[in-house]
Amino acid sequence: MALTHRLPFSGDGRKPIIVSNPNIPKGYINKGKGERVEFGYGGKLNLVDKRVLHPLRGDNLLDTERKNYSNIDSLTVDNLVKKSYQNNQDPNEILAMGLQETGLGQGEYKNNPLHNNGMIDDFEKLKQKNDLAKRLGKTSDEERIQSWNGYGKVFPIRGSFYGLPINKLESMNKMGPDPNDPDGKKLVSYGVQKGIDMSKNPIYGKQIVNLRDSVIKQSPEIQAIVKKHRPKLPYTNIGSFPMTTFE
Repeated sequence: MALTHRLPFSGDGRKPIIVSNPNIPKGYINKGKGERVEFGYGGKLNLVDKRVLHPLRGDNLLDTERKNYSNIDSLTVDNLVKKSYQNNQDPNEILAMGLQETGLGQGEYKNNPLHNNGMIDDFEKLKQKNDLAKRLGKTSDEERIQSWNGYGKVFPIRGSFYGLPINKLESMNKMGPDPNDPDGKKLVSYGVQKGIDMSKNPIYGKQIVNLRDSVIKQSPEIQAIVKKHRPKLPYTNIGSFPMTTFE
């Protein structure tokens, strides 16, 4: 028989409820829907990716491309949410970045969920990137988030890039002067890498926004943590950009 754990609340008028879970000592409530959410500190979260379409290709998302995880450490999510609020960042957005980068701390990235390889703190680096986006006149969420991944160009090497098949990036043949022709009159064909200009097509930012809205925000467990740490003040703006994720 599963053990039950009573959830204490202080001073908010709500009655404690019983959550059945033999392994997890605490839990959260999804207040908006009145649902019981059976997980807590030290437990593992089950994240199910129910998306149908690929956010970049527009065709069906393959099962191998889904961000399904059954072993996300709830402490990792909890810490990212708290730090997001403390640093005036959107926690849903930060969690989506962590999901894309490391599966929210899978394997060797347990202590580095945002895959920040530099010496600078994650959130200090995020602030610098957001400031860069603002200076460059980037206004949409996709353009701003792209700053974390960079605004340069990517060129075809092999396979795919963020799920885009290589034929979207393949070289184009053009004609130009033959460098071996001393008169410069002979034309030869040459390959020019088409690439993707991420300052014009923020494919990383598009991926993150899709994960934020269609995966992170659709998880009752994760949203319970987001709501648990949400500041009580009626924030209308957070950081350098208006917030649109808080209910």
